Amino acid sequence: VRSPIFADHYGERDDLCEYMDQGVQKFEYSLVPHAGTWQRAGIVKKANELNMAPVQIMETYHKGTSPREFTGVAISAGNIMVTAFKQAEDGDGFILRCYETDAEAVQCTLTVPVPGRKFTADFGKNEIKTFRIPLDEARPIVECNLLEMELE
Repeated sequence: VRSPIFADHYGERDDLCEYMDQGVQKFEYSLVPHAGTWQRAGIVKKANELNMAPVQIMETYHKGTSPREFTGVAISAGNIMVTAFKQAEDGDGFILRCYETDAEAVQCTLTVPVPGRKFTADFGKNEIKTFRIPLDEARPIVECNLLEMELE
């Protein structure tokens, strides 16, 4: 672990310098034996699973319409990862951002249970895509930029 001095724009160093990353450092790593390439072994997905544990919420009985079990976004290709799923800034639908992890072009089906939409998308090698998913099923799902504006 590196412990450099915080940025010092005046060039003076003394006994009162403050250092970054001092104290107890915790980290986790995983060895993943595999045959073939790291892409075929799904290393990016395994790293994501290690670094972001799934969130489980226990729910008690209620009179609502929610199902007893719920699964988030489902993707038919193993080399596409979701990085963001959120409500659109203008409140009209949702934003879904994904990227391709293995430098292999792929076509996949994305199923988004809220708001209940399913669509197909083509991803190029290492491509990042952002989709606007309107609440109104009559409106198409469109690709947009990071500012949530439709691509032309």
